[in-house]
Amino acid sequence: MMPCTVDSVTQHVPAGVAAIITPWNVPLVMISQKLAPCIVAGSTCVIKPTELCSITAYLFTHILKEAGVPDGVVNFVFGTGEKAGEPLVRHKDVRVVSFTGGTKTGGRIGAAAGAMNKRVYMELGGKSPSLVFDDCDLHHAVATGIRSIYHNQGEICMAASRHYVQRSIYQQYLELFRQKTIGKLKVGNPEAPTTYFGALASQAHVEKVTGYIRKAQQQGATVEFLVDPNDPEIIKVSSDGRLTIKGFENGFFVAPTLVTNIRQDSEVVQEEIFGPVVCVMPFDTEEEAVELANDTVYGLAASVWSLDQQRLDRVMQQLNAGTVWSNTWFAINFAMPFGGFGSSGNAREFGLWSMEMFSELKTISHNRYNRPVSD
Repeated sequence: MMPCTVDSVTQHVPAGVAAIITPWNVPLVMISQKLAPCIVAGSTCVIKPTELCSITAYLFTHILKEAGVPDGVVNFVFGTGEKAGEPLVRHKDVRVVSFTGGTKTGGRIGAAAGAMNKRVYMELGGKSPSLVFDDCDLHHAVATGIRSIYHNQGEICMAASRHYVQRSIYQQYLELFRQKTIGKLKVGNPEAPTTYFGALASQAHVEKVTGYIRKAQQQGATVEFLVDPNDPEIIKVSSDGRLTIKGFENGFFVAPTLVTNIRQDSEVVQEEIFGPVVCVMPFDTEEEAVELANDTVYGLAASVWSLDQQRLDRVMQQLNAGTVWSNTWFAINFAMPFGGFGSSGNAREFGLWSMEMFSELKTISHNRYNRPVSD
């Protein structure tokens, strides 16, 4: 290659029309975190929110209108994935697809968009591990571990649904976990100030979550429902964890569930449940902990609990996850990229990385001497 005698610069230019498809667990947050960089990048979009909670998106259209967003810049289409989402992805004018949701759905979207050579960014499922070593602040690890799986009813992609605890503190961890959950995390009316989490998103999702609970029971695992048996608001605890709550008898409630004595290769350990179900399993060595944590197709997030900085550095470097925390969980820095490895998707959102999703990179080269560049 001959030396270049031109001045060259790169530019981020608008990608064009983006299809934005969002899930139901935190609907307004998901729309906002994709919409903002799309507009800043100069692209327009068509947003397809989930059909399970479209009202939030519908009300948001009024806010955009009042804010003065020009007509045609942000558009919404409502409906199911089959009738609205798929035609949107396949539309010839859509240049970019940004999707957050389940891994199976993401695979279908990726195949459809890829066949048309469209850029696809997917933030998919997770099965995040929490590695708890015996030199950690145990009470802090347990308290945060409880939040990491039962926050938002466990309906969160970063939920730490696999807790690997060093064997020397395993029983103590379990006992503290029970003590800090039973009678402390109230399930029920989401408008009550004492309620920690409310109902799951739908009847179909209740069936999915309780299906995994039944599978764990059938496989001989120990399954505990961590609710106070004397709670006057709980009318019934079913054998699969469904709760009947006073005044909300038809609600989609599932108890905070603890699973132990389960195999590493069980579907309950390997597959995303997206509900308030945690598997807590022992390990002996640092090497075993890393191996167990990485034994999954997912790679969204992970947590490591230890007061040994050298151990933290070693273990965090070895974990296959897009975000790894030490001695905390869900400490999101919106200036840093967020996304996963493997079946957790290929997107990197937040900060400048979001801009890259909704823009194209162009090279502009000028001949300084206004004559052909010599060979």
